[in-house]
Amino acid sequence: MFDDKDTLTRKFEELIKERKYRKAHQFLSNLDKKEEKFLQNYNKRKKEGVYYTNYDLSKFIVEEAILLYINNKLKLFLKDLNQIIDLNYSIKQKLQKSLKKLTICDRRLKSGQISL
Repeated sequence: MFDDKDTLTRKFEELIKERKYRKAHQFLSNLDKKEEKFLQNYNKRKKEGVYYTNYDLSKFIVEEAILLYINNKLKLFLKDLNQIIDLNYSIKQKLQKSLKKLTICDRRLKSGQISL
């Protein structure tokens, strides 16, 4: 039997609060595997348009979209989100203000990773 979304969220949040990051990552990986297995066995998949986007691909898509947004909005030339650490304080403030206003929406959204 599968746990409901709220139970899974609480479990994940507990791991983060306890700073058990490796276990939190493993927890998400296990969810990915369960979802992928479920969808492989879901016989109405094609008819209902139920498809899975794995974590690594979802992470790549979201990071690249945010990077593109940041570079365009603030006229920067970052190649990686990790470079934000090296920005000066005033640019970080502008970035924070801009990101607070940002909404990300996947128009094909069902219940996949990108929504997280």
